[in-house]
Amino acid sequence: SNSGQRYKGRHPSSQRHDVNPRRRKSPSPRRGRKSSREDNGTDYDSVNGIRDIELNLGVNIREQCWLIDSGATTHTSCNRELFTSLDEVSFKIKVANQKFVQVVGKGDVHIPGLGRIKEVLFIPEIPYNILSIIKLKQRC
Repeated sequence: SNSGQRYKGRHPSSQRHDVNPRRRKSPSPRRGRKSSREDNGTDYDSVNGIRDIELNLGVNIREQCWLIDSGATTHTSCNRELFTSLDEVSFKIKVANQKFVQVVGKGDVHIPGLGRIKEVLFIPEIPYNILSIIKLKQRC
């Protein structure tokens, strides 16, 4: 029994719990992993999440789906087959991971329920088709 011990300051049972994340008893599952910005610029958490969706739904998002992005300033596609018209262009743009990617075409795509989407950039090296909310708002 500790009844004979004296405590300086507060009794241990009345002390505040330490919520400092650096003092967790169980290790964080992220500990030791590089952030997506420290490696080659790929946001692996997002990519892995999308891959999980593809597996669960049995679809290939790269070929069939469009991701809606509130931060994108332009529509982009990685799938040549989605374009109803395409002009060859050649320039680079900076994407979300701060890397520059080569744009090889610009044209129109048809999306069921939305109709014709103009000025979509064809960028084979991006992983997904992206619709820009900013550009969609300009259509209204």
